[in-house]
Amino acid sequence: MVDYSYNSEAHILILASVPAPPAATVSSVRWLAGGRHRGRSGEIMAIALRSLAVGLSR
Repeated sequence: MVDYSYNSEAHILILASVPAPPAATVSSVRWLAGGRHRGRSGEIMAIALRSLAVGLSR
């Protein structure tokens, strides 16, 4: 897996441009948002990206 952790905007663009099943999208969002090691800001990013992913999958 390629590490894009230096650019969170790229994550949003990648998620927005690549259709994916909801479960895979959510796990990707969790990984892209940095999981536990980023703490609170990572959780907020994950929630925002998950909302975006859910919106795109409908």
